Amino acid sequence: MELSAWVASRERGALKRVRTVGLGLAGILFILTVWLGWREARLTSLSQHVEGALQAENRHTTRLRLKALSQVIYLAKVRANSLLADMTDKSDLSAPCLQLNCMRSLDASSACVVAWETNLTRIWKAAFSLDAPPTGAEMQRDVWGAPYLLDQSEASCGNYGAWCPHDVVSSAGPDSKPNTDDDIHETIPQHLGPSRVKLNGSSPSQ
Repeated sequence: MELSAWVASRERGALKRVRTVGLGLAGILFILTVWLGWREARLTSLSQHVEGALQAENRHTTRLRLKALSQVIYLAKVRANSLLADMTDKSDLSAPCLQLNCMRSLDASSACVVAWETNLTRIWKAAFSLDAPPTGAEMQRDVWGAPYLLDQSEASCGNYGAWCPHDVVSSAGPDSKPNTDDDIHETIPQHLGPSRVKLNGSSPSQ
């Protein structure tokens, strides 16, 4: 075999090996890319699933806390034999919170926080006694770090015919902004409300 033919043969063999290695590496890279894409999609799906489960758990926890608050407030109304609005320092104590875009992580001196915590203390003592231990943190802020909201509409019972609304305790929900679709509400049982309604033109009894 002539030298030039031998060299050409060697070059063709080397080129073939390079092509084979290149195709193998391309195949490996393609498989790795597909696997990484699948893994990323799986992790994203898992992350979304975990986030959804956490949100559901937070909403469930908040509903339980609101139910507990509702029972405490009802007990306070019964023991004081009073409307809720008569036990608090103002009829619209949630007003400082309603204009806020986010109630989460408010400073302790915020009017929204002070209004809730001050009146929660009054309600707590009315329900359990003046020397009752302080309320737990879960009664002061929801799971997203915002104070609760209190609607004292039962005080309007009987002022407009037979209309007799309930008091309501609420959480501003995950967005921590009041009066949005994700708010969570719990109705507080009435105590003196129904007795204030005028029936058949008679005066309400207190």
